[in-house]
Amino acid sequence: MRGRDLLDGLALRVLRGALVAVCAAGPLGAQEASTAAQATSAASQATGETTPFLPVLVFDQARVLENSIFGADLQRRVATARDALIAENDSVQTALQDEELALTEARKTLAVEEFRAKAEAFDAKVVRIRAEQDAKSQAIQTLYEDGVAAFDLELRPVLAAIARDFGALVMLERGQVFLLSDSVDVSAQAVEMLNARARAQGLSAPDGAPDSGPANGTEGASDLLDAPIVPDPSAN
Repeated sequence: MRGRDLLDGLALRVLRGALVAVCAAGPLGAQEASTAAQATSAASQATGETTPFLPVLVFDQARVLENSIFGADLQRRVATARDALIAENDSVQTALQDEELALTEARKTLAVEEFRAKAEAFDAKVVRIRAEQDAKSQAIQTLYEDGVAAFDLELRPVLAAIARDFGALVMLERGQVFLLSDSVDVSAQAVEMLNARARAQGLSAPDGAPDSGPANGTEGASDLLDAPIVPDPSAN
């Protein structure tokens, strides 16, 4: 799952959150961003540089997600859960195919009514298993959505702190800007500050972020799961 895929549908929400955090002058907003702001100010003082005044800043959501510890951890957890479900679905598919084959063979020696009962029981079993696997897929989707919400909460105060440090009034997502100078892109600063927050919470960068696909736990599911098959007892 690429970083931009993880952030699909969240651009406006993050942007609104960033604008509120940047423009809010209340003590709560300042308190929320104080820790992140101190890190930026300390870095400026250490180098003896004066932070320039930039009223408009941009950040690249995909870049921040892909390069941050929070984003890599989310991708790893979602991919692990998804791959486990795919493997389970493959195992279920094999078992159902074997059972269907055995039922087809038994049809040669069973009475019509007896075969019909077994076929209907098999059909009900397939429907039940499909519902169970769908529920597991939805659980992975929930894991993904909860992880993105947590990432959003970590990102907002970081963007607000950066905006205050530069005196910015607006923070925009890079993809929403037609023309810009790279000097107003604060993605690198956001990643650095996010990673500091992650390490403070005991997280560390994975050896390599998994290249996971869409958060679709039913990927790799069998045709039997998608469309239950009941042999027709009246067929020759």
